[in-house]
Amino acid sequence: MKNKHLNKKWVFILLAAFFNILLALLIMNRYDFFSSSSNEKNVPGFAGKVEVVSSPDLPAGVTSDSDSSENKYKQYSLYTQWKLAKNYKDGNYLVEAYQEYEIYKDERGNIMKTVPTENFRYLRYYQNPDQ
Repeated sequence: MKNKHLNKKWVFILLAAFFNILLALLIMNRYDFFSSSSNEKNVPGFAGKVEVVSSPDLPAGVTSDSDSSENKYKQYSLYTQWKLAKNYKDGNYLVEAYQEYEIYKDERGNIMKTVPTENFRYLRYYQNPDQ
């Protein structure tokens, strides 16, 4: 009788541990813990489609489809890209600061707008002072 009760506890513990590990992996994947920032120099990432009702920030010559009642939204593809913003020395380290940019493209792939975001990533390289 005691042995059956002990086996049920172990099954419950193992199932709970399994679901906790699965949940942790899903959370880490959601918040992009697995990406390595060392190879993200100017690599664009696709973020999705954006519908714009009116956009005064778009370049001159870009028209809105707001005249037609059927198609009052203009659709753009949104990409993100990391660009080198600055590099500087910090003690024995060379630091590179990368800033994320949102890039809006039309159906033909033409860049309509580039917007800098507040997101930065920093890479530090140790420089041996003896060399």
